[in-house]
Amino acid sequence: MSIAANIGNVAIADFDAACPDSVVGFQAKKECDTAWLYQKLITLKNKFETLATQNAQKNINLQKIKPVKVLVPPIHEQQKIAEILKTWDKAIQLTEQLIGKKQQYKRALMQRLLTGKLRFLRFKDKWQIVRLGNIADMKSGGTPLTTINSYYDGNIPWVSIADMTKCGKWIESTKRNLSEQGLKNCSASLYPENTVLYAMYASIGECSIAKKKVSSSQAILGIKPRAQLNYKYLYFYLSSLRDKTKLQGQQGTQSNLNAGMVKNFKINLPALKEQQKIVETLDSFDHEMTLLDKQLVFLKQGKKALMQKLFTCAVKINDKESCDG
Repeated sequence: MSIAANIGNVAIADFDAACPDSVVGFQAKKECDTAWLYQKLITLKNKFETLATQNAQKNINLQKIKPVKVLVPPIHEQQKIAEILKTWDKAIQLTEQLIGKKQQYKRALMQRLLTGKLRFLRFKDKWQIVRLGNIADMKSGGTPLTTINSYYDGNIPWVSIADMTKCGKWIESTKRNLSEQGLKNCSASLYPENTVLYAMYASIGECSIAKKKVSSSQAILGIKPRAQLNYKYLYFYLSSLRDKTKLQGQQGTQSNLNAGMVKNFKINLPALKEQQKIVETLDSFDHEMTLLDKQLVFLKQGKKALMQKLFTCAVKINDKESCDG
C-alpha cells in the first residue's frame, strides 16, 4: 500500500518483491485472508488520508496505521466476501477494457473517415482541402476583473478549459457564470448554440460544443461554422488533430495556439450530406461510449455500496457467526 502522495492505493504482489519507503507491505496471518485484506484496505483509504501528515508531500507512517481497528469476520466468511468482490472487480476490469478498445477503434475510424480513406458507397464527389478561416468565423474569449464581484455570478455560462476537460463533448453549465455587466466589461463574447469551443492554451486542442449560449475565457476560441461546414464534423475533425496541434503550438512558458494559426488549419471537406453521414457514424460510437461509461460508474458505485455493507456486518454471509472487533 502506498503511504506517500497517493496514500492508500493497494495491490497484491503475486511474486516476491521489494519496495521503496513510499510503500508498505502487509502480510496476512493465518486467521486473515490476503484477498479479503486487500479489499478491506481499499475501504480504509479515506481514513488513512485523514491520518496523514503534510511535509514535502502528504504521508502516513506505520505508527498511525497499526492502531487502526477493523471488524474481522471468521476466515471462511472473509474468503466468501473476497470471492464476491472479486466478481465485481472482474466486471469493472472487463468494462474498462471494452471502453479502451472502443476508444482505440473510434480513433482509427475517425482517422479514416475524416481523411476520405474510408467512404460510404453512395458518395463519389471529390473532397476539397480548404482553409478553416474561409469556412468558419472565430473569436476568442476574455476574463473580467476578478476583483469586481458584480461581474460574476450572473446567468451567462463562462467556459474555462477546466470546464471543457470535465464536460467533454457538450457544455451546458460551467463552474462560474458572468453577469451582463461582466460580459460588457471584458473581451468575452456570447457564442451561439452549437459553437465549437477550442482550447488554445494548457490542454491545447481540447474541443467541446456549446449546447446553449455561452462565453469563455481568452484561452478558448469560439468557432462558428458557415453554411458549408457541419459543426459536429468540425468538432470531430479538430478532435482528430489534437496530437498534431500540440506539436504546432508556440513554445513559451507553455505550448499554445492563436486564432491566426487555427484559421490556417487545412480541412478535408466533403459535401454536407457526406459530412452528416460521417457525423452520424461517429455519434453512434459516442453514444455507445456514454452507455459504457454509465455502466462503469454503476459497477463502481455498486461495489462501493456492497463493500460498505459487507465490511460493517450490515449484510452477513453467514448469520450463525458474528464479526469480531
